[in-house]
Amino acid sequence: MKQASQTDRLIDALLLTLLQKAPTAARVRLDVIHNGVTGVTGTALLRYDMTNSVAARGHSVGDLVTNQPLSDWTNF
Repeated sequence: MKQASQTDRLIDALLLTLLQKAPTAARVRLDVIHNGVTGVTGTALLRYDMTNSVAARGHSVGDLVTNQPLSDWTNF
């Protein structure tokens, strides 16, 4: 658990550095795409989890979602 916490802090620090290099961005998020479920046809359906997020001053990081269909990612 301690290593996971340290890793999350390092990822958040790197995301914050990225956010600072993009001054017009409101937030930076890290998502992981994975093989979430297998459908009725036996075809794997890709999913994604939002694992880390940082926001600029005055903005919210938003909800960290898990196991979302990759088709929901069309607005990025």
